[in-house]
Amino acid sequence: MKIRNGFVSNSSSSSFLVVWDKKPQSIKEVKEILFGNSKYHYYYDYQETTDRLSEIIFDDTEEASIEQIKDEYTPYYSYWGDKGTWYGKGFKIDNEDMVKYEILAENEHNLREQHRKFISSFTSAERLEFERKIKLNKVLENTYVLTTREKEWESSEEFLNKIETLRDTMNNLENDMSEKSAQKYLDKHKGKFISYYEYADDGGQSILEHGEVFSNLEHTRFSHH
Repeated sequence: MKIRNGFVSNSSSSSFLVVWDKKPQSIKEVKEILFGNSKYHYYYDYQETTDRLSEIIFDDTEEASIEQIKDEYTPYYSYWGDKGTWYGKGFKIDNEDMVKYEILAENEHNLREQHRKFISSFTSAERLEFERKIKLNKVLENTYVLTTREKEWESSEEFLNKIETLRDTMNNLENDMSEKSAQKYLDKHKGKFISYYEYADDGGQSILEHGEVFSNLEHTRFSHH
């Protein structure tokens, strides 16, 4: 990922995947493709010469890696009502994988709800006291006899272990889906030159982030606000 100097951590930014017919060989070529004969490019109160914008974009024009494409086209999962639905950003993958992911996500969601209800059945005072006794018991090599209620609290770790296992499985599947989505994107644009850019509204780059400088080319913008 190429990030220009002047960015700050709390600045909004956007990344772009841009499809060129071929890699531009000069600033002049970038200017002709993106801006034609225009001398200036405008975004609200912002104004910049197309020569300067073309120079910045030309310097930043590198071939996008599969990892950059994969990071942008990551599957998203969201809950609406009580049923899980898989959402893909861009190029959706095989339905079989989506169904697997949906089932895993719904199971994880239900398990988290069970854990939340279980935890809420204990008062804050109980939690603190039970944690203290359980830790003390480990130090004393189980010489302290736990009450039934304390054993119930101790078993809450089983919920977390199951949730973590489900989450790991989901992450692995999500990574696999992302790779498949990215490959579909590459297959669609086979023979083209795909470049990746990231610009922030800090440091005078609002016009690059928001000014539709790539409007003459097929591109996708991802906002990172």
